[in-house]
Amino acid sequence: ILVELEQEHARTAEANARHHHPDGLAGEILWRRSVVVRGSADQLPLPRGCVDRIIFSPPYFDAATRKRAEDPNTAHNLNVPEWRRKRKDASFHIDRYGESPRQVGNMDAPRYRVFMSAIYRECRRVLAPGGLLVVVTADIYRGGRRQDLRGLTRLLCEPAGFQCREWWQRDRTNAMTWPQNLRRKKGLPF
Repeated sequence: ILVELEQEHARTAEANARHHHPDGLAGEILWRRSVVVRGSADQLPLPRGCVDRIIFSPPYFDAATRKRAEDPNTAHNLNVPEWRRKRKDASFHIDRYGESPRQVGNMDAPRYRVFMSAIYRECRRVLAPGGLLVVVTADIYRGGRRQDLRGLTRLLCEPAGFQCREWWQRDRTNAMTWPQNLRRKKGLPF
């Protein structure tokens, strides 16, 4: 069951579901079935305790503020470092997560904390006893400094009644991505 706030993204998810399940979505919902529900994650249209697992990556509050869609196309400009080049297809560049006033991805950090707290409480409500919440995050950067989104997520989940059972982090000692290598060489956090 995918709950999506933005109509455009819900339509894309429905098209993906139809592609993967061309026989339709009727009947009992099995693991092979996908259902897209339009709504807000802080008010899930689901009864209490009906879900075994919730797996998601939260929006990274106002991270989509670069306005790269307005930048000149730099996809083939060799004078621009590769990691800063704009891709040919502007649709890959997110300037906003959506237009809804309840869109957590467009909120500043204080409002993000309030809304994400409500979302985690709602996740707790719909999870069955012994259910599992898996949250996939990555730290973000503001002014060249790492913002601990992983730690913030844990702080927001605990008051909602969750206990962190496992905490995984990618091993950064081995192969790094080229942007990470570049940041490391410049002495920046990576």
